[in-house]
Amino acid sequence: MSFPDHAAAGTLFPTTGTPFPVNGTSSSPEVPVAGPYTQMMAEDIDVEALDEIVSSQTNVEKERRKRQHNYKHDEDIQLCISWETIGTDPIVGNEQPRNSYWNRIAEHYHDNKSFTSNRNANSLEHRWSTIQKECMKFQADYEKIERHHKSGIPHTENMKEAQAFCTSKDPNNKTCQFIHCWLKVRHVPKFQALCSNKRSRKEHEGVQADEGGINQTLDSSQEIHNKRPMGRKQAKEKEKEKVKSGGEQGPYKDMLERMVLAKERETTLKEERWSKTLKIQQERLSWEREMKIMFCDANALEPYVKTYVLAERKIIAAQKVAELNAAASGT
Repeated sequence: MSFPDHAAAGTLFPTTGTPFPVNGTSSSPEVPVAGPYTQMMAEDIDVEALDEIVSSQTNVEKERRKRQHNYKHDEDIQLCISWETIGTDPIVGNEQPRNSYWNRIAEHYHDNKSFTSNRNANSLEHRWSTIQKECMKFQADYEKIERHHKSGIPHTENMKEAQAFCTSKDPNNKTCQFIHCWLKVRHVPKFQALCSNKRSRKEHEGVQADEGGINQTLDSSQEIHNKRPMGRKQAKEKEKEKVKSGGEQGPYKDMLERMVLAKERETTLKEERWSKTLKIQQERLSWEREMKIMFCDANALEPYVKTYVLAERKIIAAQKVAELNAAASGT
């Protein structure tokens, strides 16, 4: 029986992998390239112990990735309170980066909670997005029910009908799960602004849809003019008109205000100067009259004029004496 040439070299099989020694060859074998477990066996590693370690690490990772329990009502309520407090902070304002904003909400949430919770900022943000979406939906249903009712219907009746209406719209007849949150945020100005903006967008889209329907009913021979978007120049002109109609605004507002104030001060000073000038003229005329009465020749006057002049002299003399006494007592 003949063997291939490679058998004479001391191997039983072709060298497609790592050769195995035969016939007591003293050369040390290389580790076969047959996978990690073959290598472990060659290195005398306890595979069962390694399996236990890998299994325990996998369980730890599964526990770490295990989903947290669902939010409870008190957690939702505290999240609504923290969102309202941080979102309406007058010191920081609403120009906050997203990460900083939700980190501050998470900090307020954990500082003021009365329960055990380890929710992070990312979890709170995702939960709030769900709460806001569902509360805005229920607010729209509530307003629709409220508009159909006459005034004087209790709030609880409107809320019950809104809940029933919300359930009827759901494909699975699920009730609204966030009434407790809606009751907490429905009167918050920031939440009301969000609902108002959404309502305005819907109304605007509805108007556009109505206009589109009207255009479709026009006669095909009638030309339809599509409204072009407003250009930059037109937008600037519109802004200028808005400035003129809404009062003096824009870059010249401060200058105009200063001019108005200067004009008012100038008018006030003119009035003060005119008052002083008029007073001086009146005092001069009064002094000239007194001088004529006091130093005229009474004997050369008619009897009735003389009587008047003498009476006026007595009055003038009494006034001067009183003024002198007042000045003396004041000093």
